[in-house]
Amino acid sequence: MKAYKTILFIAFLFIGKTLFAQSIAVQVSADKVQIGEAFLVSYTLEGSVEDFKLPDFKGFDVYESGKSTNVSIINGKVSRSVTINITVRPTSAGKFEIGPANAIINGKKVNSPPFSIEVVNNMTDPRAQQKIDAPSENWKDNIILLAQTDKTQAYVGEQITVTYKLLRRLD
Repeated sequence: MKAYKTILFIAFLFIGKTLFAQSIAVQVSADKVQIGEAFLVSYTLEGSVEDFKLPDFKGFDVYESGKSTNVSIINGKVSRSVTINITVRPTSAGKFEIGPANAIINGKKVNSPPFSIEVVNNMTDPRAQQKIDAPSENWKDNIILLAQTDKTQAYVGEQITVTYKLLRRLD
C-alpha cells in the first residue's frame, strides 16, 4: 500500500509539472533585413498567461499582427498556449540585440530568449530602390483582393478556411 502511494505521488508530481509547464519561445522570420523591410517576430507562451510585456525595440517600428490561442484537452491533460505575432520594421542600420520578453505564466515570471537582428542599408539591392507611392485616385486599378476557400461545398456548421491575398501593382 505504501509503494502504491509513493508511485501515485510521483505520478502526480510528473503530471503536475506537465500540466503547469510555462515557457516563452521566440521565432524570428529573418536575421538580416534592410532598412524599411518588415519582418515577423512570434512569441509563443505555454501555460496560463497572466501578463505579457514585449522587449524594447529601439530603432524599430512595432505593429501587433495578431494573436492566436490554443487550448487542448487530451486524456484529461490540459495544455494552453498563446502566440503573439508582431511585425517589426527597422528605421536605422546596425546590429541590434533585442532583449527578452517577459510574462507571468502560471504565477511565475518567465523570460524569452533574446535574439539579434542585422539591419543593412544596401542600395545595390533592387528591393531597396523600390519606392511605394501614396495611394492615388486610380488605386482601384492597382489593387486586387483574392479570396480562396478550401472547399467548394459545405454543410451548415462546417468549418471553411478562407485565405485572402492582397496584391498591389507596382510600376
